Amino acid sequence: MEYNLERDIFVFGLRRSGNHALIFKIIEELPNVVHHHNNCTVKPNGSFEIPAKSTYIFDKDKDSSLPVLNLFSFEDVDLNIAAKMTLPETVYVLVRSPQNMLASRLVRCRRFPDTNHEYGCFVNERVIAMQKQYMKEVLNGGMIIPQAKHLIYDHLISETPSYVAHSCFGSSEKDDWSLDKSKLTGRWSQFVGDPEFMSCFDSEMKELSKQLGFPLEFQVDSEAVYDRKINDSKFQWSELANSNEFYSIEKLFAVWFTQRDVARLSKEFRKSPYDWLTASVLSSLMILEGKYHQALRMALKALELRRNNRNINLLMRVLGKLPVEKAVEVIENEFQNDDVYFQLMARVAVWERDHGKAERLLKEAVKLTDSPISHDFLGRVLMCQGKWKEGCREYSYRLQTDRRTARTINYLGKIWNGEECLNGKRVLIYFEQGSGDGFMGCRFVQPLLDKYPDAHLILNMDDSMIPLFPDYECVSKRDMASGLEIEYDYCIPLLSLPAVLDIEMTGQPYLTYPEVNDEGVGKIGLCWKGNPDNQHDAERSIPLSVFTSMDVPWISLQYGYSGSEIEKTKIENFGDTAALINSVSCVVTCDTAVAHLSGSMGKDTYLCLPYRGEWRWGLREDCDLYDSVSIIRCGSVDDWSSIKTHLEQQLKKQKTGHLMDK
Repeated sequence: MEYNLERDIFVFGLRRSGNHALIFKIIEELPNVVHHHNNCTVKPNGSFEIPAKSTYIFDKDKDSSLPVLNLFSFEDVDLNIAAKMTLPETVYVLVRSPQNMLASRLVRCRRFPDTNHEYGCFVNERVIAMQKQYMKEVLNGGMIIPQAKHLIYDHLISETPSYVAHSCFGSSEKDDWSLDKSKLTGRWSQFVGDPEFMSCFDSEMKELSKQLGFPLEFQVDSEAVYDRKINDSKFQWSELANSNEFYSIEKLFAVWFTQRDVARLSKEFRKSPYDWLTASVLSSLMILEGKYHQALRMALKALELRRNNRNINLLMRVLGKLPVEKAVEVIENEFQNDDVYFQLMARVAVWERDHGKAERLLKEAVKLTDSPISHDFLGRVLMCQGKWKEGCREYSYRLQTDRRTARTINYLGKIWNGEECLNGKRVLIYFEQGSGDGFMGCRFVQPLLDKYPDAHLILNMDDSMIPLFPDYECVSKRDMASGLEIEYDYCIPLLSLPAVLDIEMTGQPYLTYPEVNDEGVGKIGLCWKGNPDNQHDAERSIPLSVFTSMDVPWISLQYGYSGSEIEKTKIENFGDTAALINSVSCVVTCDTAVAHLSGSMGKDTYLCLPYRGEWRWGLREDCDLYDSVSIIRCGSVDDWSSIKTHLEQQLKKQKTGHLMDK
């Protein structure tokens, strides 16, 4: 059958992944009459066939004056074979969490073993390999099929049409295919502990799942407890949000957030429309799904119910997705010259790279209410302008606005404020926030020891960072959270040290690591993705294709999986990363911990930032934090392609630039 390359659609997915629900979602959004050709098969040479009696016509509520679209769907096709086909401009690769896909196959295989040959529902090495391949395709933004539009099924489950055909999770009767759609994303829970199921999850599958945001804890007890609370008629969300059990509710929402369960959150908000936390999380989900106007309404509702740092930052995130003119209009309509008005207008000024104006607005906000939120934001704006001493003092207010850090600090207690002598004392330094801030802030540990040489310092950090600090007593955050008791006289958050010690920021290197991984010799280290759990990761991570289109001998500095087009080596912690950094010619990275690590080691580093960069990196092309870091910014919002030419020019200036011509 002939097809139109400009308007027809190809869809590739894995069998038993609920592909049809997503296909119907695609069809619903098309105005044209659609002919869906189901279960097409691909030959090794790239040609394909349409099985008899497998074409379905969708013409209800469609515009018959428009050209008819053909949608060809394929299941269990190796993407390398798909790449040999003559593909249209629009291709979808449907991806679902491995838990649900594998669980669905196992149910189908075990319930109806006599028909497995018809449906191909076996779970074997080929199926597992294809699941990994499809997940990698999403992570790399079209590594094999560049024109692919990827969809992650579990993230969109609440928006799929009501049609759920031929589910194996309904009644035990073969002809009863009914299923409550809300149960779809948890169908794997019945296989926890099943040997065949659990054997499918090697370290690579787990890492890919983590990077895509699929839950892989294989624990359902805690969720069941929370579910019982939800169904309790006496359960009051707004009261619980102010109680000591607040952290448990955050954990529950984290589960829903991971599953992108908008429907469930919407239901809870309708039950308790005065619950700010539900509104806040629901708005965050809507941002991820690109529903910015709906996200805006919910963010405004959350802020109306509770004026806290979380909701102000949330509204800032939503407004950042809108045109600046629209953002200003919303701010002026909703807020009348109060501290939130000044905070939001300062954010707009930052977007427009007018940090001087942002500073003036935030100082007005501080005069008005002396809000810790305004002080915290002012500190970030000052540091972005290179005013580090003043900025660090204002930034100390973060301990009043960042609830998670404040909760940890209150738990640790015995906070040192700089007044007591620390000689002869045991001092716990808490590495707050992410690993990047840990590498940025550890420069202040030695000045503290220089001032109090007889102090015994204990560094409380993530496990992955410990190999870089062999000369200190280090305690893992995980161990302390699990109940490990450490004796200490005082505690101080790492990023409070510059203000307490009243020291200037310098860009000289301060971290060394003795080991060298020779695999990086003659190559350029690349890190293009940050932690997917970071709420700003979508803005800072860069499509791999931006770099693979360059003729450069890359080697991956990425923890876990890296694309097959990039040479990779085993990286299990930041010690492994540092050993590779020691041998590469230079480093190219997005805004993540690798940038801070490389800069702190004095390695020539090219940091690629979005148009609206982060406060830590300042406003210039050079960097206050690290003398060896050069900054390359996008020319406009979301235009990562604009960094390519500039980066190529910078790499050619390197004394190893001739490598690019090899």
